[in-house]
Amino acid sequence: MNLWGETPTLALEGKGYLSETASIARYLDQQFPRRKIIGNSPLEQGQGTMWENRIWIHILYHIIHQGLGPKLELTHNPRWDKHCWRPSTCHSCSHGQNHGISKD
Repeated sequence: MNLWGETPTLALEGKGYLSETASIARYLDQQFPRRKIIGNSPLEQGQGTMWENRIWIHILYHIIHQGLGPKLELTHNPRWDKHCWRPSTCHSCSHGQNHGISKD
């Protein structure tokens, strides 16, 4: 079904497929307006998108981009990876706590 072998994947009747959790949730919210996954109000939906973006920017970006890569860097410094990783995770955790989200 999914060329990349990813899950989850949603098969759409005669319309193809959707993958990625956020895309599927948005699609279902539009298809079935009585019950919302992402949020009932525009504020709740906006906050969901905000957190999705912050997770990408502050955590996942540093996991995926751990330097310029072996073809561009003369030497690879794993300590630089850790240097970037720690502030990003600390920022996300403390910001979540400031907005009522527990780290537990």
